[in-house]
Amino acid sequence: MKYKTESRNTTEFINLHDCECLSLSYENSGIVMEMEWMEILGEHSENPYNMAYSSDRGMIGFNDVIINN
Repeated sequence: MKYKTESRNTTEFINLHDCECLSLSYENSGIVMEMEWMEILGEHSENPYNMAYSSDRGMIGFNDVIINN
């Protein structure tokens, strides 16, 4: 799926409270979370509003993940 916006190192400006994770996968040494929606806080650099808002479907990726077992 193609997304409108890509932001890096901004997880502190995203709230996942009550958000539904549609899928979770491990791909190419990274974890990918496909989200039904996310709450984007007002402080996020890509947020055009002065307050938090609910996004459409989105993806959160964590790169170079090491899984220990």
